[in-house]
Amino acid sequence: MNKFPPPNKLSKEEMDKKYPPVELNKRIRRLYFYHKWREKIRDRDGNRCQDCRGIMIYDLEVHHKIPLIDIIIKNKIKTLSEAMKCKDIWNMNNVITLCIDCHKKTPDYLIKSCWWKTNHI
Repeated sequence: MNKFPPPNKLSKEEMDKKYPPVELNKRIRRLYFYHKWREKIRDRDGNRCQDCRGIMIYDLEVHHKIPLIDIIIKNKIKTLSEAMKCKDIWNMNNVITLCIDCHKKTPDYLIKSCWWKTNHI
């Protein structure tokens, strides 16, 4: 069973429920659509880190040049429905494929890492 249902499989209530930015950030990242979009980014970049140019399959991450949480806050997004319609979130020019080592060198990686540890431990 796929744990990331397509947006059209989520109830209207779930799509329209209001969340604080940090929780909405997590929920967007869990969307099936988000995972498919990330696959498109990696394919676009030839499954290569765009910094060191290394080819990897499992250790590639999609880096948001403008962090997703900042886009959510700037656009005052409160629901998954609003997120799905926000062009800034799905802007392919705002993301780049990086290996884990290169991603750790980005200025906002530590922020994400601290956020991740706070919300997942």
